[in-house]
Amino acid sequence: MHVRYGSAVVTGNVFVSNSGMYGSAYCVESSSAPVFCGNLVTEGHTNYVCYVSGSGHPVLQQNVIAGNNGTGLYIYWGAADSELVVQGNVISMNGCGNGITCYPFGGRCVLASNTIYGNAGASPAGGIDCTSAYPVEVMVSDSILWGNKEPQISWGCPKGSMTVQYCDIQGGRDGAYVRADSQVGFHWRGNTIMSGNPLFADPANGDYHLKSEHGRWSPAANGGAGGWVIDDVTSPCIDAGDPASGYSLKPQPNGCRINMGAYGNTDEASKSEWLRGDASLDCRVDVLDLIVIRNLFMRDPASGVNWRGDVNEDGRINVLDLIYARNQMGTSRP
Repeated sequence: MHVRYGSAVVTGNVFVSNSGMYGSAYCVESSSAPVFCGNLVTEGHTNYVCYVSGSGHPVLQQNVIAGNNGTGLYIYWGAADSELVVQGNVISMNGCGNGITCYPFGGRCVLASNTIYGNAGASPAGGIDCTSAYPVEVMVSDSILWGNKEPQISWGCPKGSMTVQYCDIQGGRDGAYVRADSQVGFHWRGNTIMSGNPLFADPANGDYHLKSEHGRWSPAANGGAGGWVIDDVTSPCIDAGDPASGYSLKPQPNGCRINMGAYGNTDEASKSEWLRGDASLDCRVDVLDLIVIRNLFMRDPASGVNWRGDVNEDGRINVLDLIYARNQMGTSRP
């Protein structure tokens, strides 16, 4: 598929075993604001799977780009006012290239809430590789880079800037290679970089949901229909994303904070530990919770969201829950 000079919306498709000069699935050239969302791209036979060229404001969101022969996403972009958003994608196990290769001529590139895993990689990095002689701005956030050819990130843009924040990177800060002439423009944001095992559900079979003792979506549950399961461990990437990022699509309890990775702010985001006493589910315990509990008196905690009223978890919603919540007043998360 080749999009040129337009704002096509490409969603819900499967691209299998294709090959092309500029990509086995999707090529955007000189376009304004196309959207490539919710697609599966696999078994492609070319150097680049998705090739983005030109200027404008394209969005690549919630795609799975996995098991291809080349680089998952190749960005060959440039215009001072252009912005490319790559958000919520799984880019994994691409055999002869990087997860994302950037060679922009200008503009801004936002790489947010992606899971980039197991890409064999070309030199020098297997996860994200950015090289350019032009002024560019790259932001990497809320993402997981794990199991790619080391290093996970490579930056070589002497006139550009890259900021990496709220990410889980194998090797932590040692997981990045920054060329000597580009060090001024490369920035880690504070102490927001983790290096712990993300605890994917089943990466060998392409399941990159995060394990959780409080609930994880499993596509394989219920005979393949999907459903929620409970793990015996919880991923450190849950509730670890940028506090300023949206989390409203996460199922409750959601910890009032986005998870890292491709499912971070979706209805398949792994669940958080519930703050007991927080009947209003706003991640703090105050007088509003007493009102919610009172309104749920004598209801069945097993029905719908009534469970939030049983803050002392004794199987009933009554005055004892009011007392429990009162004693927890002032606690909050995060």
